[in-house]
Amino acid sequence: MKRTLAALALLAAPMTASAGVGFTAHVENNYSTRGYYYSAMNLPSLDITNQGLVIQLYALDLIEGLTFEQVHLGGAVYKTVKSGEITGDWKGVLQPGGKLDFVTNFDFDPINIGLTGQARMGMQKAGDFGFGVYVVPGLGFGYVADEPELMVSGGVQLAAWMK
Repeated sequence: MKRTLAALALLAAPMTASAGVGFTAHVENNYSTRGYYYSAMNLPSLDITNQGLVIQLYALDLIEGLTFEQVHLGGAVYKTVKSGEITGDWKGVLQPGGKLDFVTNFDFDPINIGLTGQARMGMQKAGDFGFGVYVVPGLGFGYVADEPELMVSGGVQLAAWMK
């Protein structure tokens, strides 16, 4: 646990004073060429934001997985490339990025990996306290049950953060 907290602190250390920390709740489905791919990443992610960059770490999923003798490593990164005012403090944003899921047990059998490029689109209210709602489609590759395959994904994210 101490190592996880130390790693998170190191990730946040080089960021400027405008950096923020928050959580994102997400509902996502992933489909591979052979059917549904289960992503174990279902708990809220720990988010670090800085100047349009959003880093989501699935720390709670890792902790939960360890209680079931499984390893759930994952994260996502998004960068704001387009932003426009909707009304008042609300902005529409386009944030392309990607997500990585790695799920296995302590014997490393089987190993499931999902890597998707994603386009996070939505609206957010930024300030000292921020809130956002996003639709997140994705396309990528997976390694499921010892076979590589194409994957598509779709989801909804609700994010809250503070600076």
